[in-house]
This record gives sequence, structure tokens and C-alpha cells, in this order.
Amino acid sequence: MTSILIVEDDPLVAEALKLQLVDCGYRIAALVSNGEEAVKQTQASPPDLVLMDIMLPGKMDGIEAANKIRESCDIPVLYLTAYADDAFFLRAQVTEPYAYLLKPSTPREIQLAIEIALYRHKTERTTRIKLEKAVTERTAELEQAQRRITSILENISDAFVSLDADWHYTYVNAKAGELFGHKPEELIGKHIWTEFPEGVGQPFYHAYHKAMAEQTPLDLEEYYPPWERWFENRIFPSEDSLSIFFHDITERKRAEQALRESERYNRMLFESLPTGLALCRMDGSLVDVNAAYANMLGRTIEETLLLSYWDITPKKYAEQEQAQLASLNTSGRYGPYEKEYLHKDGHLIPVVLSGKIIEKDGERYIWSSVKDITERKQANEQIQHQLDMLQALYAGAHKLSESVSFSSIAQSVTHLCVEVLDVQLAWVGRAEADGSVSLLAQYPEESTYPHHISVRWDESPEGQGATGRAIHTGVPVFNTEISSDKNYAPWRDTALKEGFHSSAAFPLISRGKAFGALNLYSSVPEFFAPARIALFQALAHQSAAALVNHTLYNEVRTHVMELEQRVAERTADLEATNRELEAFSYSVSHDLRAPLRAMQGFAQALEEDYGAKLGSTGLDYIQRIVTSAQRMDTLIQDLLAYSQLARADIVIKPVSLTAAVKEALDQLDNEIKQSGAQITVAPSLPEVIGHAPTLAQIISNLLGNAIKFVPTGTRPSVKVWTEERGERVRLWVADNGIGISPEHQERIFRVFERLHGIETYPGTGIGLAIVRKGAERMGGEVGVEAMVGKGSRFWVELGKPPRAENP
Repeated sequence: MTSILIVEDDPLVAEALKLQLVDCGYRIAALVSNGEEAVKQTQASPPDLVLMDIMLPGKMDGIEAANKIRESCDIPVLYLTAYADDAFFLRAQVTEPYAYLLKPSTPREIQLAIEIALYRHKTERTTRIKLEKAVTERTAELEQAQRRITSILENISDAFVSLDADWHYTYVNAKAGELFGHKPEELIGKHIWTEFPEGVGQPFYHAYHKAMAEQTPLDLEEYYPPWERWFENRIFPSEDSLSIFFHDITERKRAEQALRESERYNRMLFESLPTGLALCRMDGSLVDVNAAYANMLGRTIEETLLLSYWDITPKKYAEQEQAQLASLNTSGRYGPYEKEYLHKDGHLIPVVLSGKIIEKDGERYIWSSVKDITERKQANEQIQHQLDMLQALYAGAHKLSESVSFSSIAQSVTHLCVEVLDVQLAWVGRAEADGSVSLLAQYPEESTYPHHISVRWDESPEGQGATGRAIHTGVPVFNTEISSDKNYAPWRDTALKEGFHSSAAFPLISRGKAFGALNLYSSVPEFFAPARIALFQALAHQSAAALVNHTLYNEVRTHVMELEQRVAERTADLEATNRELEAFSYSVSHDLRAPLRAMQGFAQALEEDYGAKLGSTGLDYIQRIVTSAQRMDTLIQDLLAYSQLARADIVIKPVSLTAAVKEALDQLDNEIKQSGAQITVAPSLPEVIGHAPTLAQIISNLLGNAIKFVPTGTRPSVKVWTEERGERVRLWVADNGIGISPEHQERIFRVFERLHGIETYPGTGIGLAIVRKGAERMGGEVGVEAMVGKGSRFWVELGKPPRAENP
């Protein structure tokens, strides 16, 4: 049974609400009159729902109390208000209430608001659990990816560190820790120049700052005097971090120096090294080059020596070259720096150069070392591109979570794929029940391709393309070259005319079933490489989740509207049923009892006028008729009492138990005297919240049963007392009667449930049903503790009256 906490400072209003809620079938968790008690009550014994008066006395009004409850418990709150200004409503909105109820409200209005709030709360909690699960799964995927990256960094041969924008270590792999002489975890969060102050002013120091300032990757080979070692650094900056790969090249440098000491070894090195080497005059004419240098240019050594340095240098580098020459003339060395060479076929080759001036036979020459960095450039560009796509994916996921309509979610996805992730066309299709695929959104919007093709997801030829197969199988489908894919036949000419050469379809899945597909097209064959596929797959999953969440939101709204309609229909049915019950009660009261009165009257007349002629047998029959008619009349009266008690409007207020017990004893005065019953009532019984006539009737029925149901020859002995149970009072009526076996202790409170024949213990079987119904109408409960042959203890539990507040 749904439990409700009522927070209302007006006792009469609170009691009225309590009765209305009990009539609607709810259980009252408690009645409290201020915000502090409301918060304590929800924390001690959380109800299913809180009815909160906005205007409450004390330091904490209803809004503050609702906010406290919202922070500590997941309980829906409905505000009760007779009036409140705009400021109150603005504050109330922060607590996200489920509804506002104006005082006074009808039971139907209250029940409708409560059921809608409970349904909404249940639906929101279910949705939240699903979202939390999705977030947990996505977090686990990201953590797994992070672990893979960490594993790679820990197993590479290079040392690796990452720094934040304030030069604090954020990651140090094991190799770097070995070089630094520290455990990696000891350096995390430490400032690089605080830990290694000797590095300030060194070439690496300036290179790091330059990379961060210019946001340009750098390669650097340099001697580090503090450690007397040579290191090669590859530096990759981002807006808020710096990633550095480095390794010790001291042995290589020493070997180079040793070989340079021998002309034979120098020549061997010159010819065999994979690094390009060149010797040129100060005017740029080439004197000597090795094979690696010539191969870099796509030429033979002989062809290369016919050129000058300026023949293979694009003009756009003129200013940069002048700066390197200035460095060469002042310091005797230049570089390392990056530029491009002109290949024989005209394309540009990215290289990194460094060199120095040497003297030979009294003439100055420039000795240069050149490394082709095409692969490294491509790798760096790929890494940067993947970082850009990951950032775009993150931003796109955030935007999807903020979208509030189905179409805007689909439009955001297609826009992201084209503007950020480099596809030429993107469209989202939904799988329809008839096997067709309808267009939800596309980008660019002016593209006519989605409108000129017919796509299905059934077994037809139009269903064998990437879109249909992705929806049908639930796995992504790719076309690396549209012109040669036989499944693409129905759309090949149209696609090629648009300039598309590759495509992909990613299923949008909900609950293990595809409900649509994200379709992408590119003018580049084999555009959908594994790295891109993983990104698009993640985007498809996020898009599906966003679309499904929006659908669930619309379903919730529909369910709420249906619930409102059902509540209205149910209320109308109940009103009609009540009218029929009233008509039936009237018929029972007047039409059924009239024949019984006639039977009694004629039987009595027959006895008076013809009794002498009927004899003892006839008189016995007449008495049986009279007795049966009286019993039937008593049964009808009890049924009417039960029916009226269930439907009558009663007002509950503080009632004296002492007065109610006295009235019940007065009603049973004859039965008490005839049975010789001994009834003991505890002095000073407390007040309870109830309805005086109903309470007196309940006690009368319990005392009557205690007197009646005793073994033959036993004098009835009955005790009446109370005990406090928190905010409620329990009234006990104990007897020395025949008792009740445990399996029957629940059914005796039902209508017409009798455990003994009417000849043994007379009665209609309705008395205890009236006890239970009366207690429920007053917001209370009833029960029994008994054993066969050892008497019974019946109890009725009702609420205490509100405490009077000090002025």
C-alpha cells in the first residue's frame, strides 16, 4: 500500500487530507507540522510520497524542507498551497516538485496528482537507471581504451612523459622513470623545472616553450651537459599539454664521432647511412652526397650533383633559409629545422636538416645531415586527426545529450559527420514496419541523393545495400569501392554521379534490435579505415541512445495522458457505483424489510387468534417463523450499517476513548447483566483521532463478542486498556473466551465469515467486518492475538491528536 507523509501546520486541514487519502486507499506514514520534522521523518522512515505545505512555521518552510528531502532521499514531493507569491514559486521550481495542489482539493484531484507523480517518479527512476548504466558502460570502454594506451606507452622503447600547461608531470612511463632515477608515481604532479632546475636555459627547455607557444611539433637532437649525454626528443604540443618522446642517443653520437676520426670509416658511414648526407659550398652548389640523400630526391647521385641546394628548395622557404645562414655564419652550425625538398616528379618531401661549417684545404664547406620525415609527418597528422575527431565526438555527444527533439538529434549527428569528421554526405534512416527506410535527417541539406534512391531493409534487391544489411543484421556494413560492389547495383550510377566512391552504414540499436541506420558517403576509396570505423561506431551508439531516450520521453508523456484518462473514467465508474449502492441500500431498507414485518405481524396474529387450535407443533412453527424473520431483519440492519459505514462522510477529530467505552457499555447493559460479565476498564484512557459514533460502535461490537463467545458455564471476563505506539494509540479488548486458531484470525474480519453455527453462538457474521471498516475509515488498523481455548486479545490502533503548540 502506498505510504504518504503529510506536512501541514493546520491540524484540521491535515486531518481532512488524511481522511481523503485513506478513502483513496493510501496509508498515512505520518502527520507532521513543520519542515524540520518532515526531513527527520523521511530520513528515519522514507514514505513513497510527500504532500508538502509550502507555508510552514519555524525556520524551515516547505520549499527548504523539500530541498533537504530531495538532497537526501529519492522521494517525489507534491506542494500544497492556498496562496504564494512569485518569489515562492521561483524558489519552489529549484526543488523540481512533481505538482502543485491548491487547498482545498477534491479526493479525485489529490488521487490523480499522486498517481501521476508516482508514475512519473517510477518512470524517471527507470530512465535514470538506464542512463546510468549506459554511462557506466561508456566509462568502462573509455577506461579500457586508456589502459590500452597506457600499456603501449609502458612497452615502447622510448621514454615518454606528458606535462600540463603549468609544466607539471601528468604521466611518466617506466622507461622515463629509469632515466630520471625516480619512480614514475613520485613525479606525477611535480613541476619539471623544480625537479630538474639544471635544465632551465638548456636547448630542450627552449624547445619545449617554443612548441607550446607556437603549437608546432618539434624534433630535437641535442647534448645535455648536466647529464653529459645526448638525447633525441620528439615534442607534440596541444592547447593544454605537452607530450614528449625521448631516448638516449649518446652511444650513437659517440660512434659517429669515432667514425669521423677515420676517413675510411667516414666514407663508409657516408655511403651506408640511411640518413641523407651532403657536402656543399657556401654558394649552395653540391660537392658530395650519399645515396640516401639522392634517393630522397628521386635521383641518382650523379643527377643530384648537377644541382645546387637552391634548386631543390621551394621559394617559400627563402626567408627561413636566410635565418639559418645567419646562424651558420655566427655560430658555425644551423638547425635542426624542418622544411621541404623538391622531388624529381615535383611533389614536396618533408625533411629535417642540421649541419655545420667545416674547413677542407683552406675552403669552407657546409656539411648537412638530412632525414626524410614523411612517415613521421603522416603519423603525427594521423594522431592529430584522431585527437581532433575524438574531441569532436565528445563535443557531439554533449550536444546530443542537450537535444530535445527527435529531428534535432538526427540533424546534429549528420552535421557532425560532415563538418567535423570529413564525410561528404550523411543521412539518418528509420526502419519502417513495411520494410522501407524513411529519411529522418541529412546533411548537406541541399544534397538530392537520399531523395533519388529507394532503400529497404527486407529481402528485396533494394534491401541488399549497406543500409538494409546493417539494419537487418545489426552490424556495420562498408563499401570500400562502390564501382565494384555488386550489392550496390541499384544505386551505383547515382552514387558515382554524385562523386561517391565509398560508403558505410552503422545500425542504430535499441534493446538489441536495429531501428535505423546512420549512412555515410565519401569521395575517397577505402575512406572508412579501422580508426574511423571505431569513431563512427561510437557516434552511432551515442546517437541511438539519444534517439531512444527521446522516444522514451514521448512514451512517458503518452502514458501520463492515458493515466489521466483512465483515472477520469475510473472516477466516473466509482461515482456511478456509489449511486447504485445508495439505491440498493434504500431498497434493502424499505422493500426487503417490509415483507419481514408482514411475516412477523401475521405470525403473531395467527398465534393470538388460532393458537389454541394449532397445538404445540403449530405454535413451534409460528415461533420459528418469528425468530427467522427477526434474524433476517437483524442481518439486513447489520448489512445496512456496514454499507453506510463504508460510504458515509465522516469527520474525524479528537475523541475521548473513555467516553466511547462508556457509551458502548451503556449499549450493552442488558447483555452484561444477563451474562454476569466482569468488565475492567483502565482509568484515564487517552484521546485519539476518530469519529465518536463509529468508535463507540467498534468498541460495542468487540465487547459484545467478548461477552458472547465464551465456553458454556463460564462467566465472561473482559479487560480494556491502551498503550502508546509512537504517534498512535492501541486500544486492547481481552477476553477469556473460546479463542481463535491462527489460520482463521484474518478471515473473521470478512463479511459473513462465521466459525461456529448460529445455534451455538448467534450473530450475523458482520460485526467484526464493521470493526475493520470503521477503523480504516478513521485511518486506523485492527488485529487479533488469540489461541484456541485461551481467549482472545483484539486491538484497534488510531492516531494521536496533534500536539498543541506553545504560543
